[in-house]
Amino acid sequence: PYLPDHSRLPDAQLASATEVLRLIAVSRLMLDNIPHIKAYRMNLGDPLAELALRHGADDIDGTVGHEEIMHEAGSQTPLDDDRVKLARQIIDAGARPVQRNTIYTQFRRFEPDDDDRGSMRLPIAMMG
Repeated sequence: PYLPDHSRLPDAQLASATEVLRLIAVSRLMLDNIPHIKAYRMNLGDPLAELALRHGADDIDGTVGHEEIMHEAGSQTPLDDDRVKLARQIIDAGARPVQRNTIYTQFRRFEPDDDDRGSMRLPIAMMG
C-alpha cells in the first residue's frame, strides 16, 4: 500500500488493513498462475504482514539490513529483524519458514533452533 509521508501526494488515503488483506486474498484467487504473493513487511509492518500470511500471501520477505524507500515514506517496521524472530512470526501465522534466494530458485526449510550461522544468508519466505 501507498505510504504518504514525505511524498508529493500528502492527501492520498492509506489503504485500510481490511483493504490490504482483501487485495491479497483476491490476488491469490485470481492470479493462480503467479506462484508467490508477497506481503512486503517493510511496507505493511510486521503485524499486518503476519495476518497477510493467513489471507493468501506466501512471502513476507525476510531480514532487511538496509532499506530507505519505505522508511522515507513513513514505514516504522524495524530493520534487520533476526531470522529466529521472523521465523517465529511465520510459525505463529500457521505457516512454515523457508529460506529462499532472491529469484526463488533455492529453497531450504528454516528451523528457528538452527545454530548454523555460517550458512548463506537468504531471506525468509513462507511456503504453503
